[in-house]
Amino acid sequence: MRLIKYLFILSFGFLCLTTTEVLAQDKTPTFQSLISSGDKEYNKKEYIKAKTYYQEALRLRPNDASAKSKLDNTLLRIKEENRKEELFFEHIDNADAYYANNDLEKALNEYNQALKIFPKDEYALGKKSEIATILKDEKDKLASFNEMIKLGDKLLKDERYAEAVMQYESALKVYPNNSAAQAKYQDAKNKKDAYNTKVAEFDRLKSKGEEFTLRKRYAEAISYFEQALQLFPNETELSDKIKELQTKKNIADRYDAKIAEADALYEDQSYAEAKNAYQEALSVIPNDSYALGMITRVDEVMNSPEYKKILEDKANQQLAQQRAEQQRLAAEEAERQRKIQVQNLINTGNQQLTDKKYEEAEQTFNQVLALDPNNATATEKLGVIAGFHEEIQRLKLEAYNNAMVAGNAALNNDNFTEAITQYNIALSNKPNDETAQQQLSIAQQKENHRLQAIENEYNGYIRTADAMMQSKNYEKAIEFYNKAIEVNTGNPYPAEKIEEIGTILANNRLVVLVSSTINIASNQSKRFDFTPVDISTRRGNYVLIKAKNTGDKPFTLYISYGSKNIKNGGFTVTVPNDNKVNDFIIRVGSQYKWFSEDNTWIELLPENGSIEIYTMEITKGN
Repeated sequence: MRLIKYLFILSFGFLCLTTTEVLAQDKTPTFQSLISSGDKEYNKKEYIKAKTYYQEALRLRPNDASAKSKLDNTLLRIKEENRKEELFFEHIDNADAYYANNDLEKALNEYNQALKIFPKDEYALGKKSEIATILKDEKDKLASFNEMIKLGDKLLKDERYAEAVMQYESALKVYPNNSAAQAKYQDAKNKKDAYNTKVAEFDRLKSKGEEFTLRKRYAEAISYFEQALQLFPNETELSDKIKELQTKKNIADRYDAKIAEADALYEDQSYAEAKNAYQEALSVIPNDSYALGMITRVDEVMNSPEYKKILEDKANQQLAQQRAEQQRLAAEEAERQRKIQVQNLINTGNQQLTDKKYEEAEQTFNQVLALDPNNATATEKLGVIAGFHEEIQRLKLEAYNNAMVAGNAALNNDNFTEAITQYNIALSNKPNDETAQQQLSIAQQKENHRLQAIENEYNGYIRTADAMMQSKNYEKAIEFYNKAIEVNTGNPYPAEKIEEIGTILANNRLVVLVSSTINIASNQSKRFDFTPVDISTRRGNYVLIKAKNTGDKPFTLYISYGSKNIKNGGFTVTVPNDNKVNDFIIRVGSQYKWFSEDNTWIELLPENGSIEIYTMEITKGN
């Protein structure tokens, strides 16, 4: 702008020269014409031209006060104009400097200040217009930038990361060096990359879930879908899929469990139980080809002569094993009893010797030798007794007669064991006695018949109990095992089977109704509430009660069940007065109302007797 200033000064000088030349070319002016021309130029604010006319007028009249005054005023105006020009160019210089530094607002202000001095200056007006255009463009540019940033922020908040990245990229094209925009762009890009990674993992997990779904491996499918759902919890479609698969898994698990049970029974040649299990599997998945095929195969096997022969052989083998075991246990018990009897006889014989009952002592020690031929004590004592032979013979005859009387009495009373004992005593006192031998033979035959009848009765109870146990009718099984025990053969088998049933029921406990001892008074009812048992287990349900009669006579215990205030069914059991804690096992699942209704209580009512309850549970068979 200094160049413009110098051009302005040169123009001013040129104007002065031009005016002088004009005056020189005019005809010789008069003082008055010069003053008049000066006034005209002054009024037009052409102060340089006016100054020239006034100076020329003073050359004609050097002392003219009016001309001097006009010239002084004109020079003052020229001086003022020079000061305005200096200030104008100062604003122009400042404006140009601001403009060069891109400080457009300050530059615009300086140009406006310059225009206040020379409002029509074309240079200042041009610069002002140029800055206004730039500022308008910059304002539009900034507005566009801010709009892109705002939209990017919204998209980022809405997790639309790819679109947010595009908006921030567009903003950076407008202002590449904007640090805030760069930070937002990087944040969005990082989140977009993380989101894409998350989506990729989601798609992978979902794909694996679909794969295992097609393979009907529902547990693995659910696991993959649940992992995918953790990444995007709002995927309702996936939540519904998991619920659907869980239902299918539950069905498949029940089916697989039944099939596994059925297959195991089939392998064990328990075909009837296997068929039932396959049919139960069909109730879970109807028309399943595998279960249907296995049922057909089981039917073929069960109808084959080979299978019937296997069943027969198996039954005979079990019976033979039971008999062998019974014989072994009987032999052991007999040996134990023999040793006890030998010792008791020795003790008795010693006491008889002390009491000088030699005949009785001889009989006693002979009995010992009959049971234990090599018994040294009996041999020694008999040697002592030999010195008292006559007395002994008399006593033997007496003992013989007493034994025959006792033996005959025992035989008449069907006490064959005692009769055999007495006849043996008689023979020990009178060996080879024909009468004693005949009576002994009769007693032994009858005892053998009795023992055979006991064995037959015992085996019948065992067969029935085993059949009840195989059909999982544990209540009846226990009843017949107890009858077998009452036959009293000494065989531990029925007691072991009862213990086995107790273990099965204890392991399959469903509901504990009583866990600590309670007492129920005579003719007073006690109700126990519980949550309904799962319907899938009800048919095999038992009520297991451990209780003791606290009175002195047996009584009836009424066991009822129902829901709300409605009684649906019940049982009765007899509580013996044996002063023992007894197990009462009731097959409650055999009653339709237990299976069909959601029962919520069991009630106990002891009639004409008080009872002490130790435990009461609802359980199930295997």
